[in-house]
Amino acid sequence: MRYEERFEAVLKSAASEFARRGYDRASIRDVANAARMSVAGLYYYCKSKDELLFGVCYNSFDFLLRTLQRSLKGVSDPTEQLQIFIFNHFEYFLSHVEAMKVVSHEAGVLSGELGARVAEIKRQYYLRGQQIVQRLLGEGDSDSPHLRTTTLALFGMINWVYTWYRPGRDFDAKELADCVTDLFLHGVRSQAGAGQGQAETHGG
Repeated sequence: MRYEERFEAVLKSAASEFARRGYDRASIRDVANAARMSVAGLYYYCKSKDELLFGVCYNSFDFLLRTLQRSLKGVSDPTEQLQIFIFNHFEYFLSHVEAMKVVSHEAGVLSGELGARVAEIKRQYYLRGQQIVQRLLGEGDSDSPHLRTTTLALFGMINWVYTWYRPGRDFDAKELADCVTDLFLHGVRSQAGAGQGQAETHGG
């Protein structure tokens, strides 16, 4: 197995253990056992538990930003950009639910250079979402309280999906992204109205 593939497997095991046990309670040995390697072997990839947590958090946002940049290439319509942003978020995190839980709950544990690097890449991701919302609102002031509230509402809608999402019961990533995009843009009343109109149409 190539180094990159093995490193990704190590981070997946770390995310699983941190999500299941909590960062404070999980040990290096727990991660090594989950990755089916010795503790000495694990240290070849990460020198400390903090580095493991850093890898899970930083790599998640790095992947999100890189795939988002590719998907947005050539797309100028802000509504379409929003749908792509939300879908990109769901597509990654619904297949990496444990990493999403760790990113949401444990990233703040990191301090020093590792904490600063994670905070910076999270800031880049937030700003990319804010840029899309700013274009949707036609808001010229990037420090506008309205822009801040609307952007944080968007992240509030998409960041906690792992707490309730059930595969097989809920929409897949694409349908979920379409639904949330519509909710964000138009609210509940428009969906209720659309559903009522469809019912009346089918009812004759």
